[in-house]
Amino acid sequence: MHRRLFLSTLVGLTVATAASGCAAPTDSSDPGTDVPVTASHDAAFPAVVTHRYGTTTVPQAPQRIVALGQTDHDAVIALGSTPIALSGFIGSSYSPLRPWNKHAFTAEPPVLNMLEIEFEKLAALGPDLIFAVMSGVTKADYAKLSAIAPTVAQPLDYQD
Repeated sequence: MHRRLFLSTLVGLTVATAASGCAAPTDSSDPGTDVPVTASHDAAFPAVVTHRYGTTTVPQAPQRIVALGQTDHDAVIALGSTPIALSGFIGSSYSPLRPWNKHAFTAEPPVLNMLEIEFEKLAALGPDLIFAVMSGVTKADYAKLSAIAPTVAQPLDYQD
């Protein structure tokens, strides 16, 4: 699995996150074979992502990603990483774990309050990347989050 392909997607779309890996592309010249294409994932770092509040530099491949937006964990999981925490509606029957994403977790991950960011609880998790694309974070929230870890916020050209 290659972080480089993921980061190409990340920068190209400006709305994804640097994850610890993604599916390896294959050589499609022979439909009967699946030959992984290899490349050094280290060459993709540092990665720079532009978003609503500026740019975020991800200095190295993150290992401890917090998915703060409502569906941000789906993108992280689809690209081969497992978030260390998710966000959700605390005190309701809503669960961010769904049939398409719960396979990624060996145990139920911590769920942070989606409606009110728990900065201290989030910081205690020791993330090395906060993915907050679908979270609706404000500029003040972003400043607090980016003091904890590199944070990727909403894309510049789209509404929350």
